[in-house]
Amino acid sequence: MISNEAMKIKASRLESAINLHRGESVDVEFLATYPALTAAIRDAKMGRNPKSGDLGLSRWIFESRIQDFEDIAEALAEFSLLLRGL
Repeated sequence: MISNEAMKIKASRLESAINLHRGESVDVEFLATYPALTAAIRDAKMGRNPKSGDLGLSRWIFESRIQDFEDIAEALAEFSLLLRGL
């Protein structure tokens, strides 16, 4: 079982990384406005378990330029793993 505190930390880290790079890339803008991700971050920060275990971003991560933003890529990977219970 993943602790709510770990989810809050990972969600906040991801949100901060995305916000830091807003306006620098269409891929960052996509993440900043992707409904499934924004809902999962909001739920995690409120201490609720996000409803979706899979954000559907696995393939997109490798086909986009999000890897150019190491802090976002790392935070997204960590948050996604927690969402899937790994």
